[in-house]
Amino acid sequence: MNGSHMTELQKAVDALRIASGLSALFGSVPSLVQGPIAASDYTAVITALNAARAAWGLPAVTYTGVPPPSVHGDVYAAHMTQLREAVR
Repeated sequence: MNGSHMTELQKAVDALRIASGLSALFGSVPSLVQGPIAASDYTAVITALNAARAAWGLPAVTYTGVPPPSVHGDVYAAHMTQLREAVR
């Protein structure tokens, strides 16, 4: 996993937010292409995604099989995979 994966996910979530009548949140966020992915990056994306899903009447996304990302906690590839699937 690298920052470009998170940047792509942020763009996809922004597109869903716009389609659901909400404002984009990540358009002005600096690209993470060169930087590490932090737990706060995941929580920001899932919070934004869940707001868009709620606007469409869909349930909130929760992680399965792994604990949610947390500060000083582990970040798993499953976090990225599950978020990608939730955006589809």
